[in-house]
Amino acid sequence: METHVRRRIVCMLLPFSPPLLERQFLKRQGAKSFRCSAAYAFLVLCLLLGTTANAADYHNIGNVPGQNFGTWADAGTVSMTYIGCVASANTKNKTPHHHGINYPYILSVESLDGGGDFYLYLDNDSSNTGDDRILMNIYHRDILDATSYEQFIENSFESQSHLGQFKQCVLYGDNSEFKFEITGAELASKNSGTFQGNFKLHGLGGSSFNKHKHDNFNVSITVDSTQPQVRITGMDDIDFGQFSGAGSLQINERFCVYASDGNYNISVSSSSQDGSGNFYLPKAAGGVSIPISLYFIDSGSGSGNTQVFNAAISGVGDASSETCSGTNNATLTFSMDEQSLRNASSGNYLETFTLLIQPE
Repeated sequence: METHVRRRIVCMLLPFSPPLLERQFLKRQGAKSFRCSAAYAFLVLCLLLGTTANAADYHNIGNVPGQNFGTWADAGTVSMTYIGCVASANTKNKTPHHHGINYPYILSVESLDGGGDFYLYLDNDSSNTGDDRILMNIYHRDILDATSYEQFIENSFESQSHLGQFKQCVLYGDNSEFKFEITGAELASKNSGTFQGNFKLHGLGGSSFNKHKHDNFNVSITVDSTQPQVRITGMDDIDFGQFSGAGSLQINERFCVYASDGNYNISVSSSSQDGSGNFYLPKAAGGVSIPISLYFIDSGSGSGNTQVFNAAISGVGDASSETCSGTNNATLTFSMDEQSLRNASSGNYLETFTLLIQPE
């Protein structure tokens, strides 16, 4: 980091009488030739005063307002953003002259509640654990730097620095964007009520990160767990292996569906699904696809007996345990017939299927 130095010259004119040595010289030489020296003379004193840019370093992170996610009622992952101004420069001026210099800055977020992470606590009680606290993720990026989001680690400064703006970001606008996010899986089992976490934003800026600023803020969310909730767990990727040249292929994928009021709807989709709801397994290299049929049953045993198309299918889930007490209660059967496999060319075939579970 360069340290910029500016100097100004201060000159002082000091009046004085001829010194004793000069008066003695006048006595010896006669006053006639040196009458002018009897007048007051002036001493010019010039001082070179150096000032470094550090003396005027300016850094400010502003005031972060409280953030509120609103009410969550089984709506999946929630996120929100806040954009503010972070200034870091060698001057407090909003619109500096040509000597103005922007300096880098870095940020960190500290939890004032302890816990070693970004938790929100039911009733703002930091002693809560389990379903009475919610884990949140916080990310940051600089809009003007066009950097990607970096996830904060609690009480640790981010790894990448950003170029700060001048005071109040009046030249180019607010530059610092924060994203707050809570996953649907994290929220799914939490108790009803309002959760709050308390945090402190720290900033380092100036020519050598020599300026430190901080500001307190809070984040809150209200969970309404009286609404029906659903959850799916225990699914795995499916590999049919290599086709031997004879016979159909079939695999049963078993999993757990939790539904707080017992009933749910399930639907399946994929990018290769056609308008009628038929599914296909595309060749990885492109060109051709193999038809594949899907069947569903709300049981952890046997094979699916209701073919899946576009419409959702009703099922009965486990209303008491989010993990079905370790016993699967739903099956999705994937099946390809022998003739379709024989007609397909050699190669790898793959597809991604998305299952959507909703309260009925």
